[in-house]
Amino acid sequence: MTDSAEETEPITEEISGRKFESLKKLARSNYGRFAMQVQHLSEDVQKKLIDQLPEFRQLAGGALDSLDKSFQAFLKSADDGDRQVHDAYREQRAILDEMLKQPNLSLEDKLRINAEIGKTVEGQHRLNSEAKAAKAGAYVKTILGGAAIIGVVVVAITGGKFGFDQGNPKA
Repeated sequence: MTDSAEETEPITEEISGRKFESLKKLARSNYGRFAMQVQHLSEDVQKKLIDQLPEFRQLAGGALDSLDKSFQAFLKSADDGDRQVHDAYREQRAILDEMLKQPNLSLEDKLRINAEIGKTVEGQHRLNSEAKAAKAGAYVKTILGGAAIIGVVVVAITGGKFGFDQGNPKA
């Protein structure tokens, strides 16, 4: 597909040749993102894409390794509830990794592994985003709460000083 006219010819009704080539490049550069994006395409298109990736095992395995590394870093700052969910994702990645080691993966197996990687990437990304948002919200509430306490103390001190200056010994 080196001819630019061929690249724009539709491969199927739902994806152009250019998009097809773009997704193949994405698979080679960021397989986790690729796995998420192709979930929304027809099964036939997914099969054609995956079938044209002779390095499927390496790409999918690399995506699983990358997921594991990034979420190990996240776990250092996570609470117990997050850890339990991430442990479940870790088990899922281990199962997928074992599936990749099978010598004769059919196209159906590859399709299923790809879909599970996409779901895992999506789920862990959503969990991390929610956890980060919750931590940011708690941080803002803590800062605002601290500012409110400081404000009350300042008002009390200022009010007391004002009362003392006015000759009111009870202030």
